[in-house]
Amino acid sequence: MVRQGNDTMATSTPGGHRACTQITDVYSLTRFTSVVARFRRLATTGLVAAMTAHLFFVLLFWLLDVWLLLIFNLFSVCLYGICLTLMRFPQLRAVSLILAWLEVIVHAGIATLALGAESGFHYFLLGLVPLVYIDPRGHRLTRLIGLMMLTGLFVGLDLLSTLLDPWFTLTDVTLNGLRWGNTLICFFVLGTLINVYARTSRQSERDLRNLASTDLLTSLRNRRSVTDEALMLAAERKSSGRQLAVILVDLDHFKQLNDRYGHGFGDQVLADTARLMNRTMRPGDSLARWGGEEFLILLTDADLDRAICVAERVRETLSKQTFHHDGHPLSITATLGVTEWRTDEAFEICVSRADEALYRGKQNGRDRVEVAKTDQGRWVRCGAQT
Repeated sequence: MVRQGNDTMATSTPGGHRACTQITDVYSLTRFTSVVARFRRLATTGLVAAMTAHLFFVLLFWLLDVWLLLIFNLFSVCLYGICLTLMRFPQLRAVSLILAWLEVIVHAGIATLALGAESGFHYFLLGLVPLVYIDPRGHRLTRLIGLMMLTGLFVGLDLLSTLLDPWFTLTDVTLNGLRWGNTLICFFVLGTLINVYARTSRQSERDLRNLASTDLLTSLRNRRSVTDEALMLAAERKSSGRQLAVILVDLDHFKQLNDRYGHGFGDQVLADTARLMNRTMRPGDSLARWGGEEFLILLTDADLDRAICVAERVRETLSKQTFHHDGHPLSITATLGVTEWRTDEAFEICVSRADEALYRGKQNGRDRVEVAKTDQGRWVRCGAQT
């Protein structure tokens, strides 16, 4: 029943109505946006690691008096600084990554030809392998071509360095030190990239689970999620003997509200009502959007008397909330059906019984708590009787 009201519990603005109608589109982009953002962080981590390694090589080649690689590594440090700057601009991130790829390839080639394969600089090509597969927008064929190119470059540099004399001659001890150092750097870079990728993958998996179990409009649990929880509680109570109860909540005359004030305002009412009901829940109880303007409350450790008290509290709370549409205050009431969930009874049967009570409450005038006929219909603690 929609009626005029004075007590303001929640407000809704016309701008909020329009934003609410777009909420499904926003959530549909959540997965892709999240993955791309994490890939950007992963790429930035790789750029910072590469820049740090090149700073070390600047000092090393200065000490070894290998002027060509000294100059090239100074250039690389500046290039990675430019790449990190470009990563701040979405339209230039692809350019940044291409420049970084080219630098690694050219650096591996020049250093291997300058010092020989014994120096291990062609190992740096291995650090590009994870990046071939990590980009969420990459095509399967593109990834295969990238892997084949890296493999060809790696083998080619190794073979070429055996056919040509190095441009600079270093002692065997120095070359062994470079090879072991480059091996450790490659392991560190690979470990860092894989660690970041593993963490982002786990976070993406958690996000997907949350999206799959959450109603997009109200941010409550959805029907599937609360049903899964109910089945788990049913299995647990065979040993614990805990009491369970179900409450179905349906907003009165909600279709009329949608037709008169628009679906944007109706969506805002649902979202604000969900937040309001959520604040009345006890720890351990579950509130879910069951469908349309209907909500389901799954109570744990609650007999019928306790469930009726909770239902009455929810009904009173909802009857006091006020929304505003174009400056006009509006209130909405709700009808609730209550039932105990009996031992060894299917969850669907319990919900069906609560739904029958809810329907009877609608027939008896709405804005009331109705108890299923086969349940005990009297309680004292809430100061009411059916």
